[in-house]
Amino acid sequence: NYYAGKCGNASVEAVIQSAVQARLVWDKRMVAGLLHMLFHDCFVQGCDASLLLDGPNTEKTAPQNSGIFGYDFIDDIKSDLEAACPGVVSCADIIIAATRDAIALCGGPSYAVTLGRRDGMSSVSWMAGDLPSPHVDIPTAIGMFAKKGFNSFEMATLMGTQQTSP
Repeated sequence: NYYAGKCGNASVEAVIQSAVQARLVWDKRMVAGLLHMLFHDCFVQGCDASLLLDGPNTEKTAPQNSGIFGYDFIDDIKSDLEAACPGVVSCADIIIAATRDAIALCGGPSYAVTLGRRDGMSSVSWMAGDLPSPHVDIPTAIGMFAKKGFNSFEMATLMGTQQTSP
């Protein structure tokens, strides 16, 4: 309930869920896109939406992030929320909540997320060096993910989202 009362009568979570539901009607691959985006954003320097920042030499321009898609979708949700409550909802929270909703709406588990993240204000491409290449060997990938607290099942799930991107 982080945003309760901060957007007048609008429910931030309802706006996000409605947008996800509408997108999934015609674009089921968005589930993989959101999970891939969330993974690449959070793996680098925390879930701060720094992956969304435009400009030369940002995370978005790093070769490791070339397969990410769905930026336009996050922009669409942000526009909807800005119309309801300008300057209140972070893109970091939009990515987290939209991914959660997409997973649940496609038959995956439903889980609670804590909202209230702030958006990152800086992004540099070299930081994406922490991300494993889609061509990384298994022992190296296991080690990279273990350093971040992931087990091999979680690693396989996240690495698999990279393979389903366009």
